[in-house]
Amino acid sequence: MKKLLFIALIAVLMAGCSQEKKAEVDLYAYPGNSGIGPKADIQGYFDSLISIGAKVIVHSGDEESIAEVWEGVKQLDRYVKGERKYYPVEEVNHAIELMAFEQGYYFDHSCEEDYEVDGSEMFLFRFVEQAVMHSPVIDYVTHFHSEGGETGMLCYKQWNTGPLYSFFVYKTDEGLRVLSVGERGETEFNKVFKLKDEEGRTYYLCSGNMTGIYNMFCQYLYGWDGKTMQLLGHADSFGESADYVYDEVLFNPRRLCWEACVSDGNVYRKVAESPTLRLVLDWEKSRFELEVD
Repeated sequence: MKKLLFIALIAVLMAGCSQEKKAEVDLYAYPGNSGIGPKADIQGYFDSLISIGAKVIVHSGDEESIAEVWEGVKQLDRYVKGERKYYPVEEVNHAIELMAFEQGYYFDHSCEEDYEVDGSEMFLFRFVEQAVMHSPVIDYVTHFHSEGGETGMLCYKQWNTGPLYSFFVYKTDEGLRVLSVGERGETEFNKVFKLKDEEGRTYYLCSGNMTGIYNMFCQYLYGWDGKTMQLLGHADSFGESADYVYDEVLFNPRRLCWEACVSDGNVYRKVAESPTLRLVLDWEKSRFELEVD
C-alpha cells in the first residue's frame, strides 16, 4: 500500500511534464532551475508538495493570510482547468507577496547570510513558476518590463527594504518562463533593456543602478537565441571611488556604457576623472570593460 501511495505521489508531481527527466527535477531549486514544467492540476500539485515537506509560511502565522495563499492556489487551479475565464491576477500576486514578505522578514532578521532553501521557499518558488508559466500576459506577473514587453522583472524586498528576490520573466513559443537572477539578497533591478549587436543578435540587460543606503550596481546580461535564454555575464561593481562624488550611475543604451553623473536640474553630466564602464556585445564573449580617465 505504501508503495502504491509513493507511486501516486510521484505521478502527481510529474503530471503535465512528459519531457521532464526525474533526475533533473529539483523541488528546492530557485525558479527556473527546477526542471519542472506547467502543471495541469495546480491544487493537486501543491497538496502533494505539502505532503513531502513544503510549507505555507506568512508573517506571524496569520491563519487568514495562509487561507489567502491557498485561495491563490485554488483560483490558479480553476483558471488552468477552464473553470474561470480570466487569469486570477490579484489572488496570485497577493499570495506571492504574502509569502515573499515573510521570507524577507526572516532574511533580514536571520543570523545566517547564506542558508539553504527550506520547505517554505520550496512552496513559494514552485508557485512563482506555475503562476508565470500559466499567465497569458507578461504584465500580470511582472513589476516592470522591457520595451516591447518580451521580458520583465518580478522583484521583492527584504523587510528593511533591501533586495530579496529578482525573477526574470520572458516569452517563449511555449508561453512565459522565469529565471532567478542571483540568489536571495544579492541583486536588485529597476530596468530591462533590449539590445542588439552588429549581427542582429538579441540581448536583454537586467539593470539595477540604485542610489541610497544600499547603492547597488547590478548588471546581468542574457542572450536570447529564439529558444533559450542564456546568462552571458554580469557585473556588480562600477569602480566607485572616494575620489569623486556623483548623484547617479546612468546607462546609455546607444553607447552601451555607464557613467557616474551629477544632476543639474533635468540635465546629467559625467563627473570629471570618473571611470566609464563599457558593455561589449559578442555573445558568449560579451564582457564589461572598465575605462579609467
